[in-house]
Amino acid sequence: MTTTNWPANVNSDFFAYTKTPKDDTVETEFMGGRKVVFSKNTRRLHEISASISLDLPSGEHGRFWNWFDAMGGKAGIFQCPSLGSSYYRFMDIPSEDGTSMKSRTLTLSIEEVY
Repeated sequence: MTTTNWPANVNSDFFAYTKTPKDDTVETEFMGGRKVVFSKNTRRLHEISASISLDLPSGEHGRFWNWFDAMGGKAGIFQCPSLGSSYYRFMDIPSEDGTSMKSRTLTLSIEEVY
């Protein structure tokens, strides 16, 4: 598997950042009513929701999308020091919002993969 790094020439100052632990358990209920719950993994992984503002005139917005497409979109694995030392992947294609001709705000859904 190939991993990439967050592009050096693209803003990594995330805002509206939320980090939530993923449910890492398996629950089994027996016919007698007894429930057994155990962890699937030894390491707790997280889901991250964040936004980022990208500049249009400098080409930063285009560089992000070129990087996103080159790494395989949602199938790509990447590292980003601003998020932490883990490996990540996009859960959804980033949604874009912008009322200005100078910048776009991308909303990102990211999950920690290992």
